[in-house]
This record gives sequence, structure tokens and C-alpha cells, in this order.
Amino acid sequence: MAKSLVLLCAIVLSIAAAAQERTVTGKVNGNDGLPIPGVNVAVKGVAGGGTVTDSNGKYSLSVSDGDVLTFSFIGMISKDILVGAQSVIDITMEEDVKQLEEVIVTSYGLADKSTYSGSAVTIGQGQLAQRTLTNASNALVGTVAGVQTAAAAGQPGSAPEIRVRGFSSINNNSGPLYVVDGAPYDQEINNLNPSDIESFTVLKDAAATSLYGSRAANGVIMITTKRGAKNKSSLNIKLETGISDRAMKEYERLSPSEYYTAMWESYRNSLMSRTTNPLSQANASVRASEDIGGLLKYNPFDIAAAQLVSTDGVFNPNANLRYDDLDWQKEMTRSGQKQDYAINYSGGTQNTDYFVSLGYTDDKGYVINSDFNRWTARLNVNTQALKNIKTGLNVSTSVTQSNNAATSSSTTFVNPFFFTRVMGPVYPVFQHDPVTGAYVLDADGNKIYDLGARPGGANPGRHAIQEAVLNKDMSNQTVTGGRLFAEASFLKYFQFRVNVNADLKTRYRTIYENEIVGDGAPGGRASRASINDRSFTINQLLTFNKSHGKHSVSALAGHESYKFTRDYLYASKARQALAGNTELDNFSALTNTRSNQKSEAIESYLARVEYNYESKYFLMSAVRRDGSSRFYKDVRWGNFYSFGASWRMDKENFLKSANWVDLIKFRTSYGETGNRDIRNPPSSGDTDNRDLGDFFPGQGLYSLGYNNVNAPGYIRSNLLNNELKWERNGQWDAGVDYAFWNNRINGSIEYYLRTSKDLLFEMPLPLSAGSPKGTINKNIAQVSNQGIDIQVAVDVVRRKNFNWNINFNVSKFANRIDDLPVQEFVKDTKKWTEGKSIYDFWLRDYQGVNPANGDPLYRFESAGNTLGTRELITENKDTLTNDYNRAKYHFAGSSVPKAYGGITNTFRHKNITLSILTAYQWGGKVFDNGYQILMGQTSAYGRAMHKDALKSWHNPGDVTANPRLDIGNANNTSNDSDRWLIDASYLNLRQITLSYNFPNELLKRIGVKSSALYITSENIAFWSRRQGLNPSQEFTGVTSNVYIPARTFSVGINAGF
Repeated sequence: MAKSLVLLCAIVLSIAAAAQERTVTGKVNGNDGLPIPGVNVAVKGVAGGGTVTDSNGKYSLSVSDGDVLTFSFIGMISKDILVGAQSVIDITMEEDVKQLEEVIVTSYGLADKSTYSGSAVTIGQGQLAQRTLTNASNALVGTVAGVQTAAAAGQPGSAPEIRVRGFSSINNNSGPLYVVDGAPYDQEINNLNPSDIESFTVLKDAAATSLYGSRAANGVIMITTKRGAKNKSSLNIKLETGISDRAMKEYERLSPSEYYTAMWESYRNSLMSRTTNPLSQANASVRASEDIGGLLKYNPFDIAAAQLVSTDGVFNPNANLRYDDLDWQKEMTRSGQKQDYAINYSGGTQNTDYFVSLGYTDDKGYVINSDFNRWTARLNVNTQALKNIKTGLNVSTSVTQSNNAATSSSTTFVNPFFFTRVMGPVYPVFQHDPVTGAYVLDADGNKIYDLGARPGGANPGRHAIQEAVLNKDMSNQTVTGGRLFAEASFLKYFQFRVNVNADLKTRYRTIYENEIVGDGAPGGRASRASINDRSFTINQLLTFNKSHGKHSVSALAGHESYKFTRDYLYASKARQALAGNTELDNFSALTNTRSNQKSEAIESYLARVEYNYESKYFLMSAVRRDGSSRFYKDVRWGNFYSFGASWRMDKENFLKSANWVDLIKFRTSYGETGNRDIRNPPSSGDTDNRDLGDFFPGQGLYSLGYNNVNAPGYIRSNLLNNELKWERNGQWDAGVDYAFWNNRINGSIEYYLRTSKDLLFEMPLPLSAGSPKGTINKNIAQVSNQGIDIQVAVDVVRRKNFNWNINFNVSKFANRIDDLPVQEFVKDTKKWTEGKSIYDFWLRDYQGVNPANGDPLYRFESAGNTLGTRELITENKDTLTNDYNRAKYHFAGSSVPKAYGGITNTFRHKNITLSILTAYQWGGKVFDNGYQILMGQTSAYGRAMHKDALKSWHNPGDVTANPRLDIGNANNTSNDSDRWLIDASYLNLRQITLSYNFPNELLKRIGVKSSALYITSENIAFWSRRQGLNPSQEFTGVTSNVYIPARTFSVGINAGF
């Protein structure tokens, strides 16, 4: 009886247990009807026992009747389902739009920003849609903390230089790696149509970049193009037109009458101060009035030159100008015009999505003969070929044609900005009748450019405007890119993916220098350069994802092969036969021919492991091993790695009651990346083609073409350097990401320390070594950068019909040389020494003006010099000199700013949106070369002068910062010193966009899904310490005569069908 009772109880208990613990199965689909692999399925509130869906979206899990299943996946809205009596639970997950904005593109995959341990910032479609850009990389200006930009030139299609978190190299490339749709991109970003781009993601720390190994030392910028939505088709059209002009005014320069007077004073003072037979002031004044017209050679006034300036230095008030073409910059510019059209069609079925686009941009710059024309086309297709196999194809092409202004060299005669800036205001653009002042016309009634005998400072015999009209610098380029992948899911937790990527470029450059005026005269000359680039990247990636209760693990292992090849061909000829024909066959004298092929290969192995516990604690580690053909076989392999950890404090029990906290995540990481991009200057005349030393820096090389008549010849160009290896960059990062009050306030605060080791430094060699440069590169320098990045976004007002959002970022960093093989190294305006920045200025110490005689004064260098008649001792026992060559050098500040960043204000009222972006920089110094040219007189007459010349010393007792005007003392007043340094702070009203979305009720009547009309402007205003100064021009802090950035005003319409 007892045995029977025990047996009965056991049966009842087993039946109850069976009722409580059983297996539930099901399938998870997306709202497109396709299965979703990798969805986390867990019993809510129970540790252990979770699972993930397999490649078919299916799962199986042991549950009890009262359990609640939680389904979660990145980019989807999580769902909780009560099991109850169900044995099969199929669900459909919907996209979480808010969370999708937090899904970021990372190295070889995607990540949820709220759990990611690396440092990454995304600029999404919402921000990009507010911009009107010819070059997409301009979207990064002022929008991402830690990203510093040097202003893009006004040349249509040009891009800004970009640095991420300081400067990691002394001599080599410090620019970031661009990755487009998962593959490193070796071409210019202006080949991409901004309308095709879905997002930018800037990877800033080693945890985020280490999987790109030897190319990631300077950060990585990921660009993702658009794709279609399944079961939803869309046709979108964009039409935009606009105008452009220069974004900042020219330096203030003297008018013709002021110029005549200033040059009279400069000449008079030179007569008084000369060492041989100096004149008295009275005699010098008479002489100056008599001679000034002959010295300047041109008189644009209706009064004789000898009567223009009286002996007391006053300009004749009765003099009137006879010419109206003295403003050379007016003749150089035009009203720029821009047109931008784009159309795309996207959509998909249950198994396939697609995106097809066509774009056209025509950007005519505000400088004559500077244009950029681009056609683009793109096809992105992804398909679920089988239940467990995905494939995708991404094909794009870009055809561009650009006509370039001659601004590649700052102070050449052909540079239109330099030439017109320094041209004295008394010299006309066109020829005039010397008696009547009327224009001289040719047989066809056209004005004739003036090539008269201007004085040396006014560049006689040259004419940058005429040369710009007659010369040609045209580039035609075709870039085709392809991305192909196939991915197979298997064994529930695994995916294997193969990516094949190719980018092909063909560039053909035509240069013609006319036979009338300039470098090509008198015979004319032309050149052709052809470049063919081919880059291929193939990788194989195996991923693993598994969740078990509170534990989740993901892993990646892969192999990658990269190869780049360039074929280069160049030829130039002179002595043009027939006018109007610029083909090489029309020239009789062959002057140069060159051709070469260069290539490199990188073989890589990579792995990453990520661990997630309870969605609160996260660990990640990555490693990559690269082998580069650029280095000798014994040192060509490098290992790069990173470790990262993060903690979601807001998930802890002690914060669960804090409903106002959405996110508090602490993270830290450390890792090492590399830089194999070793830069050598281009060979002479080889501006289209980087020097072979870039690709073979450690190999012994010889340069060909040094022939003697018919006897071939060559010289050694590069010494064998088997020890040359990677530059290495180690970075530690710590930060906190936060969001409060339903994401009303969100942002991040980060601190980083970057240490760049094994930096290349040129060491001198004895003549016996046979090095043509007399130096050899060694990995023996070290530089560090440490700084803070702060990014804050605040919804100041959040209402039904009105919203005001402020997005603010600020960055600050310090750059320091930690180790040099030499005590000091002077390079241009900088001196490198341990403890200083690579961008610290090393200049003569200018101390102002001697009020007694107007001499410039410098601090005296006592070392190697003895006191003489040119020195004086001040009341403060300071020894000064008026001799520039005896002046003391000192560190005079740095071009590295104290802080930089941007502020974006976005206002939305019903259907109206106003967006305003301002970029700024605070502190730092800039060496104003343009101001130096205009203020520092040369020994030749004819060069324009800055308005500040009027503030120069005139009479004994004058207290001023500018020495006397004295053309005979130019060496002591014009050379490099800290006199030309000025505060580099600026404020740039970068972008304003006002848009209106037409009401849906109206659009439905005409069969349109969406439509917006917008007015936008880029580079609206620029404020700095001096009119004409652009402190953001160069990271070095030294300005030059470049194409001034353009300001654009555009109106456009977007329509969706």
C-alpha cells in the first residue's frame, strides 16, 4: 500500500513538473516578413537558460507557464510575451527608429552605441539632409568633438584637411582612414555624391579603430551609403541651384592716392637713412616728389607725377583717376554658380532591397576658369538568396571634370590670389592711352591686357589674369567602385561572410601654358599625365553570437588581403606650332617623359571578442596582425590590439527609481594602431604622382632618366634601410556617455592620451654614405597628444508644435614632443625640441619701434655677437638691436588652439525648420604671411601695401608698433619674426538652412508623399582678428595665398513619390 502511494505521488509530481517545465518553440520575423537571426530570447528575471534565434529566425527554449519571454535585437523594439499555455510563439519585431539612431557602424560590423566600449560619433541622415555640399567631408566641420579641420579651399570640389585628436606624426601622414561601405577607400571623397550617403561615423579611439591596424593611427571615418526599405518603394528627386562668392574679404590695402603717398614717404626715408651720402629731410622730400612717378613707372591720375605728392607728403587733392580697372581682384572673380540634381529610386520585396541613384553637380567657382563637374551613379542591392544565405552588390561610378585655378604654390606669378593681392593699386589690368586714358583695343575691339614695364615689385612681364584665361589645367577622372558580399548562417550561432571590394580610378590631366605670357612664353608648352589606380580588398569573416541567460558573447575572426597598384605616365613638350591646338603633337620639342608603376600589398589577420553580462557590464578585445610590402621582410609584420570595458551604471538597482536617468555609461579602453603611410616629397615636376619612396621607403632605389645624350644614366635616390618599420600609436581613452529626462539632455565627456612611438626622423649621413638627400629615416622620435572631447545635445524646448535643440561640442588638446634623436631641429617657423609641440613657433623676438628714429627693434642675441652701434639698452636693462640678423630667437606661442568646436541650433515650428551651425576656435597663434607680404616692404617698387602702413612711424616721438616706411631697410622690417603672429581665434557662421515641409493634406491631392522647399547658405560669415585672415587655413598656423573659401547661397526642393 505504501509503495503504491509513493508511486502515485511520483506520477502526480512528474505530471505537475511536466506541466510547469516544457519546451516552447517559435520564429521571429521582421516587419518585412523575413526571419531575423541572432535575436536574444530570454526568460525575464531569470538568470541562465536564454538562447538566440538561428539563421532561419527559429528558437527553442525550456519555459514554465508563468514565464515571460523577452525578445531583443539591436535596432528593434523589444517585446515581452507571456508564455501561458502556448507551445509555439511566433512574433514580428518592428524597427525602433529611436534606437536605430543609436546603432553605429564600427570596424567590420554594427554596434549599439549604448553598450559600445569604444569612442564613436555618428552624423546621420537627419543632419546631412540639412547641408548643401559638393564635397561630403565638409559635413564634419564643426560637428564632431575631437575632429579638427583646416578650411577647404574655394576651389570647387575641394575638401578640408581633417585631423582626429591631434597630430600623431612629425613627418608622415596624419590624416584619417576613410572606409566606404566596409572597405578602405583610396580615392578622393569628392567622388561620392553626398545625396547617396546615409551616415558618417568617426571612430576616435584604439578600441574602435584597432581592427584596421596599420592604417588606423589617425582615426577612421566610416561612410555608409543608402539602401532600400523592403516592401516599400520610394522615388526621391532633389533640385538645387545657387550662387557663390568669396567667403571673406580681402586684406585692407591702400588706395591709389594713399599708395603714392606711402611710397613717397618710403623713398624719402631711404634717402635719409642710407649709409652713403644721406640727404637731409628737406632735400630728400624734394627729391622724392620729383622721382616717385619714375620709380613707380605708372601714373593713373590726370596730373603729372611730379605734382602728385607735395614736399610735405600731402597728396594733390585735384588729382583724379583716369582708369577704372585698378582692382585686379575684381577682374579675377565672377559670380560663381552651382547646380545640383539628384534622383534615386529605392524599395524592395520580402527578400530583396535596392537603391538606385543618379546625380549631377556643376559648380563654377567664383574665380575665372575654376570649375567642377561631376556625374555619379550608384546601385545597391541586397537579397536573401536562401533561408540562410544573404548576398549584396554595391556598384558606383563617378565621372568628374575639374578646371583648376593655379594656387598649388603660394607665391608663384601664376597664382591669381598672390598676384592680385600684391599688385600695387596704380597698375591697370588693361592697356590705356597714355594721354586720354581710354582703353587700347585690338583689331576685334577687345581690350588688351597690360604687360607694360611695371617695376620689380609689380611683377613686370607677367599677368595672372591673362594667364588664367589662356592657360589650361584640366583633370578628367573616372572612379568606379564595387562591393560584393555573400553571407551564410549556420549551426545556429555562426555567420560566415566574404567581402570582395574594388576601386578603380583613371585620371587624365591636361596642362597648357600659353605662348604669349608666363612660364610657357614665348613658344608655349603642354603636358599630359595619366594615372590608373586599382585597389582590391578581399576579406573572409567568421562571426559567432550566443546568449545564455545573463551572458552574451560575440566573436569575430577574419583574414584580409589588400593590394594597390598605380600606373603613371607623363609627357611634356614645348614650341607650339599652331595656335588653338594644345595636343602634344602640335609641339615640336620633347622636354620630359616619365612612367612608372608602383604597388603595395597588406596581408592581415584579425579577431575580436565581446562579452556582455546582464546588459550592464561589457568587455571587448581586438587584435590585428598586418604584413606590409612597404617594409623589409624581417620587420614588415606588426601586431595591433585593443582592450575596452564599459559599465551601464543606469542599469544598477540603486538607480532604477531614478526615472529621469536614461543612460549613464562609463567606458575605458587602450590599444595600439600603426601608420605605414610614409610621405616623401614628390619628385620635381611630378605633382600628380607621389614619390616612389612612399611605397618602397626601405628599399635601395635608383632614379632613371639621367642620360647623357644617347648614353643611359641613373643616380641613387634612396638608400637601403632594412630597419625602417611602422610608426606606432598607443591610445588610452576614458569617457562617460549620458542621457537624461527621456533623452532631452545627452552627450559624452572623454579624456584621451595618445602616444606615438617609433616616429620617422631624418638623420644626417656622411657624404661617404652616398645618399642624394644626405639623410636617412630612422624610427627614433616620440610625440604625445592628450585632450578632452565634450559633446552635449539639449532639447531646450520640446513641445508639440515647437522644438529647439542645441548641439554643442568643444575639444582641447596638448601636443608634446617626448623624444628626439637630436637636441633641436629647426624647420621653417618651428623648432622641434623635447617638451615642446611640433607646432610651436620659433621666431625672432620683435620688440617694437624706436620712437626716436622709427627703427624696428629686436631683442639682442648676445651669444656670438658683441655690442655695437646698432644696439641700445632700455631702462629695464634689456638689450635691443635694429639689426635683424643679430636678433634673438625665442618660442613665441603655438598654432595649437586652446579649444575648438561647433554649435548647432535647430528650431522646428510645425512644418518649418531652421538650422544654424557655427564653428569656432579659441586661442593659438597664426603666422599671417599675407599680412607680412603687404606690410614688410621689399627693395622693389610696385608691391601693394596694407592699410596699417598708415600707422607707421612718421616723426620722432611717435609710439607705434610699425617701423618707419623705408624701402632701403626692407631686410630689417620684412623678414620672419613674431611681429607677424596674431591670435588665431575665429568664429565661422558655417551654415544656415531654412526649410518648409509642405502639408501632407496638400501633397496627397497631387500624388506626392513628401516635399520640402529650402534655402541654405554655407560659409556665410567669418570673423577673425584681422580682415582677410583665415586662421583655419593650415594646421601649421602659417597662412599662404590659397583659393579663399567660397560662400554659397542655394535654393532647392526635395520631393518624394
